[in-house]
Amino acid sequence: MKNSTKQKLLRLLAVVSVLLLGVVESAFSQSTITVGNGTNTTSSFPITGCYGYTYSQQIYLQSEITGAGGTGGTIDKLRFYYNSGGYTNSTDWTVYIGTTNNTSFANGSDWIAVSNLTQVFSGTVSYPSSGNWLEIQFSTPFSYNGLDNIVVAVDENQSGYTCSAYWRYTSTSNTRSIRYYNDYSNPDPQSPPTGSYYNQTMSGYANIQFDITPFPPCTGTPSAGAITAQNDTICMGTSTTLGLQNSFTTVSQISYQWQVNNGGSWTDLAGDTLSEYTTESLMNNTEYRCVVTCDNSNLSDTATPIIIYTTTPDSVSVTPDSYAFCSGSSVSLTAVTAGSATYNWTPT
Repeated sequence: MKNSTKQKLLRLLAVVSVLLLGVVESAFSQSTITVGNGTNTTSSFPITGCYGYTYSQQIYLQSEITGAGGTGGTIDKLRFYYNSGGYTNSTDWTVYIGTTNNTSFANGSDWIAVSNLTQVFSGTVSYPSSGNWLEIQFSTPFSYNGLDNIVVAVDENQSGYTCSAYWRYTSTSNTRSIRYYNDYSNPDPQSPPTGSYYNQTMSGYANIQFDITPFPPCTGTPSAGAITAQNDTICMGTSTTLGLQNSFTTVSQISYQWQVNNGGSWTDLAGDTLSEYTTESLMNNTEYRCVVTCDNSNLSDTATPIIIYTTTPDSVSVTPDSYAFCSGSSVSLTAVTAGSATYNWTPT
């Protein structure tokens, strides 16, 4: 082969290599996704500037994140759309992020435990001019699996108030944001207040941006391990949360399908495709497992099943449960206990 032909082939291979490298770098380059397109404003979330202190939590659904182009990856920034208003006394923020299989909050006291979240920022935020995104650079990047919903918690700790910063938000049909606000009492995220007038909700969430660097795709067969349970023995009529022994937090294209044993055959639980699963209220012992699939290789592994055992609640029954008698007469009552229940007789 002539030298000129060799040189042409070498140049061609070099061009192809550069192109392929560009494709790989593009596949794993950072992207900014926006969740929420509402143009109405709120002074309540992520902070309430017209009060001294705020602690809030907001849920962003996995379907909203992936619908905006998000995927599993490392999140190192977020932004809220600052519309307008005063903020002089609202710059000391601590921000937490975590994942959840909750899709809404039951009420203004239905906090997701901060022990399940990761603190990603604590310090002074810099407000932009009106009509721009307030950016928070994480000191600790957050690994997002791309499959669960995200909860963002903001703890605003600067005393005093300035009325009031307004943020763009998107309305929803369910409760996606909760907050506690107060002029004098600074809430502790480790034990946030419950049941007070200052615990409030919103059917919507503050518009948000995430900067995500995608994880590389999984390869081969995933190793699911065993099923774990928050509690493997529960009181009849209650539920528990299941998870997996092994996590897949640094790769993408992992999918999950939870299954229940219906008397000898395994049945998919429709829609339960997150890394965690909260059971329904159980009345009988029930067995569960999860099929973990690497979509990139189309290979799967089934986690070792777990049986959730139910116990009969302790109870006390009294006979007769009602009795009509005249003044001055009496009746004998009998109490029967089940389990380890105890009782005391008290007239009412």
